[in-house]
Amino acid sequence: MFKNNLLTTILQLIASLVFMVLALAISRTPQVEAFFYGSPLIPYVLVGLVILVYYYMGKLLKRDMGLVGLLLSGVLPLGLALFWGLVAFLGLGRDFFTGPVGASLWRLPYDIFVFPAQYASHLLGFKGSRDLILVQALIPPGLMILSNLVAWIRFQSRKMRRRKERQDV
Repeated sequence: MFKNNLLTTILQLIASLVFMVLALAISRTPQVEAFFYGSPLIPYVLVGLVILVYYYMGKLLKRDMGLVGLLLSGVLPLGLALFWGLVAFLGLGRDFFTGPVGASLWRLPYDIFVFPAQYASHLLGFKGSRDLILVQALIPPGLMILSNLVAWIRFQSRKMRRRKERQDV
């Protein structure tokens, strides 16, 4: 369980780095920015990309544990995201919801940790709120756990089928 928690946290930080670079590359020139953010379809494609990245990162997690261990493999990243969100909220108060990403040192660790979810919610046009902090903290590890859970269920069904075939022979 600890390995999956640590791996989920590391994968979340890698995804944040990748999407920060992508957002920076898009915003470098006004023409590219207008193309990506001006189109009605492309922001949804980028949100789908965020979802796919987290879903396929979940396939990298270990499946050789029980169901409870599998479901608890997102506790560390969720706890860190909520902790940094709380620190930022206590430090900035209501300004936490209005400032841009990385505008304050109070908010920077939270922004780094949940940037892909923030980016997706910004592309979808959601305004900042306390509920959004919780959702942004829940979605990344939730998608990774869902992906790993689907793979675990398939693995267990194949394992049971093999046992049944051995017993029938």
